[in-house]
Parts: sequence; C-alpha cells; structure tokens
Amino acid sequence: MPGVHEGSPREPLFAVSAGVRAVHWPDLVLVLPGEGIGAVEVELTAKTPSALRRILRAYGQARRRVLYLGTDPVVRQLQGRPSPDGRWIDGVAQDVGLLPPGGPDPGTGGLLRVRRFAVGDPAVDRQAARHAQRR
Repeated sequence: MPGVHEGSPREPLFAVSAGVRAVHWPDLVLVLPGEGIGAVEVELTAKTPSALRRILRAYGQARRRVLYLGTDPVVRQLQGRPSPDGRWIDGVAQDVGLLPPGGPDPGTGGLLRVRRFAVGDPAVDRQAARHAQRR
C-alpha cells in the first residue's frame, strides 16, 4: 500500500489509503466473522473538516466498515445537527456520501455508524469531557 513502509510494525491490511502518499490507521480494528475487517475511531475533539473528509473518503473507497465514537461536537461534525429553525444541517459524513442527507445516523447498516462516546467510569468520562473542552 502506498505510504506504508517496508518493515512497518503495523499490519498494512488495517490501513486505508488517505491520499497519494498517506495512509490512515484506525484506533481499533475488529475482525467481523463473515464480514471482514471493521474499524473503530474514537474522537474526543473535532478534526478540521478537510482532515475528516479525507479519512471518511478513505474508508469509503476501501469499502471498510467504520464505527465512529465521538464526543457531542464530533458527532455533530460527522452527522450534522438541527438548525435553529428546525431544518437539518448535514455533516461531513453526508458530504462524502457515507450517511444519507437530511438527518442523523439512521443505523441502517451502511459503511459508517456514528455513536456518542460514552464510558462507564465517571473519572474517565470527566477527563474526556475536559479534554474535549480544551480544544
């Protein structure tokens, strides 16, 4: 794969090509029986729209299933949000065609799922919230 150097300590099968000379490594890889490989991305802070678009396009082109777990700002960035007048403002995932326009993640089994990042440990949850607010 372009951008993966010989002797890379990571398995190149897990990366997705994110440009001519770049790759993106997921935060977690899942082997889904009978379905191949799936990726999990955990985002505590929003990325630039162009960086997020590049990553989402890479997953789409690789036909790789991905679950994004994110804080509320990241979820809004990915799947959009209602405007003050009630109309839906699409997010980056709709812009690149990984979610249908006009609403939040429908959970219908496409390549992308977006869920709010939640942890069971209140101390970790507080740390994640503080980290997200600093950005």
